Amino acid sequence: MAAAWGWSKLLRLGIGGLPLIVVPLTVLCIYQWNRLTDTQEDFLNCPEDAQDAVRTAGKIRYSCIGSLAAVAAILVSAGNLKSDLVVFFCFLLGYLYCNGLGRHHRTSRLKQITLLKNVSSALGWSLLTVLYPAANADRAVGFETLLVFSIMFVAVTVVELTWDIRDVPGDALAGIRSIPVVYGIKFTEGCIFFMNCLGGVLVIVGLHYDCLMTAWAFIVLNACLMLISVFRMHCAAKLERTWSNVMVLLQSAMLLGIGLSSR
Repeated sequence: MAAAWGWSKLLRLGIGGLPLIVVPLTVLCIYQWNRLTDTQEDFLNCPEDAQDAVRTAGKIRYSCIGSLAAVAAILVSAGNLKSDLVVFFCFLLGYLYCNGLGRHHRTSRLKQITLLKNVSSALGWSLLTVLYPAANADRAVGFETLLVFSIMFVAVTVVELTWDIRDVPGDALAGIRSIPVVYGIKFTEGCIFFMNCLGGVLVIVGLHYDCLMTAWAFIVLNACLMLISVFRMHCAAKLERTWSNVMVLLQSAMLLGIGLSSR
């Protein structure tokens, strides 16, 4: 919700009310469903969460159905064809990420496929928090929107790669071919550094074309936060989930800062 609101303020889209509620409900549905399909790796990476998912599987399914129904109702009453299609594609990505297709659905899941695991997550987040508000406002996708979409895509990719390093033990056991599992942690850290630099280049482009205003400072802060996270992994040999949660809160605050600085 913070991302959708912050980016929409930056792009002068003015999202609010029911359309803004679509974002957290969509995320809730996809991420809760993912908990049901992640148990094998989660029993090693986060055993308490995995045990809770198994114990409350019925409630999780009902919460997913309820969230999906609520999103459908909001889209019918307050959406348009373009925004509806964006949200539908996000749900489709989420399903393919968790379940895959066909007889070999377990190994065809997007989360099992190197690179697609990260690309699909980054694409889903960018579509939901940048393109959906633009589509809901019936705004044509111009240079500013594409620039913000690219910045969000790069930022989410960096986060996903960092979490993949954190989750290597369970992912390797479950056969999830994440980038650090396949190519090693050193290579992944290099990718994180490269993507952070790419994000910096995008910010420079935005400043050059006067698109980002003072919001650039919060975007740079996020790149610094991810570098700190990689440094913490060097010091502690792994990234604790407590720090992951703190990271999410700090990033939410930065996204709210983007929106406030854009008013």
